[in-house]
Amino acid sequence: MLKRIIYLQFFAFLLGLVTNLVHPITPAYLRVLKVDDYFFGLFFAAMNLGIFLAAPFWGNLGNTKTKGILIGIGFLGYGLSQFLFGYFDNQYLILLVRFTAGIFTASFQVLTLTYLLEMPINNKKTQLSIYLALVVLGGSFGYLIGGLLGDYFDDLKNIFYLQAGFSMILFLLAFFLFENKEDQKQEKRKLFPALKEIKTLPKGLYLLFIVVMIANISFISFARYLDLYLTDLNHLTSTIGVVNFVTGIITIFVSLVVVPFLLRKYQGLKIVVISLMGAGLFSFLTFILPQEGVIYFIFSLFMVYTGFKTVYEPAMIAHLNEQKVINTGALMGLRQSALALGAVLGPAIAGVLYGVINFYLFIILASLLMLASLMLMGYQNKGGAKT
Repeated sequence: MLKRIIYLQFFAFLLGLVTNLVHPITPAYLRVLKVDDYFFGLFFAAMNLGIFLAAPFWGNLGNTKTKGILIGIGFLGYGLSQFLFGYFDNQYLILLVRFTAGIFTASFQVLTLTYLLEMPINNKKTQLSIYLALVVLGGSFGYLIGGLLGDYFDDLKNIFYLQAGFSMILFLLAFFLFENKEDQKQEKRKLFPALKEIKTLPKGLYLLFIVVMIANISFISFARYLDLYLTDLNHLTSTIGVVNFVTGIITIFVSLVVVPFLLRKYQGLKIVVISLMGAGLFSFLTFILPQEGVIYFIFSLFMVYTGFKTVYEPAMIAHLNEQKVINTGALMGLRQSALALGAVLGPAIAGVLYGVINFYLFIILASLLMLASLMLMGYQNKGGAKT
């Protein structure tokens, strides 16, 4: 069992590194292609639409099929899609391969998490915190390395090709690092049972998934459009990489030190309410202040936002994992669909708003987080699905 945990956590780090490698250079690359702000949002929305549609499929397929093989297939399809992202210059073809990237991304996003949650271990919450921390740490190094490569390469397409190559390595590793045994006790399930499972959810969980969606609209739009905002302020790709690297280090500290302590002492739902309010407040302060000093505010106030955001996700997962109304794979698939729906709506709407109101977009996003917190307070006062 210890070997399985070590393999999974190692894979989590590589997953974060590889999938974030092109993020710091994507705004500059799309500026080279002369893609407007609206299409910038559509590209991310298309990927997340693929995740939204495919997450229940992968989550439930993973209940009867070997997860390692399915995770490997996910990286194979993702790698090919990212190669074509760099190869194509036509924005409509790029839109298509962003959608296919999302379909395959849903596989390893859902199934690696489900693999961990289904392990018969006692310190599951601690391992969950470590898993999420390592994904972020890998992502931080991916951002840093990708940003430095963006300053080095004249042709940014090369970084997409490099990412595709690394994805092929993860495709192979998935077959060896994960146990590939089918659970013979699992009943045969339909490929898209999540639509049927939704009918069995308590009413409180509907509201919970709506909050997950709203929060992710904000989180994803911050992540994508802050990079674009810094690019438009003529910061180098390496600067974007450093910002996200520092963000990652803070995330690691909070995940490994603060989150386990909070989850041992307090109910997950209470932590979620406070973390959303804190994230909303400090991100609001970052962009309501004079923007001449925004880079300093990002390295101070926005890092506090990062801390609250880091607390939010494992606390929400811990609360959802207490709900036993449906199986874990289907529940995580529905969570991933709610996340992806927010990630579809967020960039698509933010793309339009950013082109019109620029950094005032971030004030709206901060307000959404505070709204989500207030909604959860109402959910909590009614007792929740299970608090």
